[in-house]
Amino acid sequence: MNRIDRYFLRYTLTPVAMFLAGLLLLYGAFTTSVAMAAVLVGELPGDQFWLYVLARNMIALEVLLPTACFLGMVMAVTQFHRDREAYALYASGVSPARLARSVWLISVVLALLVALLAIYGRPWSYRINDELVRQASVEQATAGEFHEVSNGMVVYARRALADGALRDVFAWRDGDQGREVVRADSARLHTDEEGQFWLQLERGEEYRLGSAARRVAFEELWHRLEPREETAELRRKARSTLALLGATSVKEIAEWQWRLALPLIAFFLPLLALRLGAQPPGQSGYGRIWLALGVYLGRFLLSSALRTAVENDQLAPNPGMF
Repeated sequence: MNRIDRYFLRYTLTPVAMFLAGLLLLYGAFTTSVAMAAVLVGELPGDQFWLYVLARNMIALEVLLPTACFLGMVMAVTQFHRDREAYALYASGVSPARLARSVWLISVVLALLVALLAIYGRPWSYRINDELVRQASVEQATAGEFHEVSNGMVVYARRALADGALRDVFAWRDGDQGREVVRADSARLHTDEEGQFWLQLERGEEYRLGSAARRVAFEELWHRLEPREETAELRRKARSTLALLGATSVKEIAEWQWRLALPLIAFFLPLLALRLGAQPPGQSGYGRIWLALGVYLGRFLLSSALRTAVENDQLAPNPGMF
């Protein structure tokens, strides 16, 4: 890498870094405010505040990073041509293809970073988010109010102990054979090796209402806490990419296709920015910038529409988004 390559890389990556810092600052402030509100209403454990913010920002980074790279490079290349620096290099024998070598390097590095974020960082972040949401949904029951702790199950606990156990517990849910009502002296939350939440109820009665009404006394009763609909979506996004590759559900197919499509899209964005930013000397660069915004918005809407079409089974999974 000679001096021209280093200069052009520094010239283009400086606005990229500024764009990325600005986008992360704005999104980080938004995520922090959302997390603070969630802690205040009991939807997020307070001791996991910064972990939640980190996970949400990592999810957004797979989109913010290529966005900042594309917009920053368009502005840099536009300025580079408007100030006639590019034409001075062309006149001295440096061809546009020669400058494009540096952009190819940016494309490869950007695609690798986005691939790491999409294939590994995305499921990790959603897994953390899923665990925090499910943990908070159960821990809300300690406030002495009725709370839906899972899909269809509502729990009320009159008091809670410091060790996390609940006392004087009332719960109900709509089962396959009618509504089930449970009263128990105590309850406790457990998590198995697969991350599934279970509610352990001790010393109580279970009442089944409806045509098959019955009353059953128990010493110990376990309820598997089914995830809510929004939690089920989080769990799908939290699955590893390798596990999704063998999926048959269209929603899971759309998820892994999205993860693989992101680095491919990111690879071509710097090359596209180089073409869009080139302009005759002396002209205003606003037209090129608005054109780049339109192109990027069209690209984003098209990829999102393809993903939604695959999720809703409106587009054949093969080739799907590709």
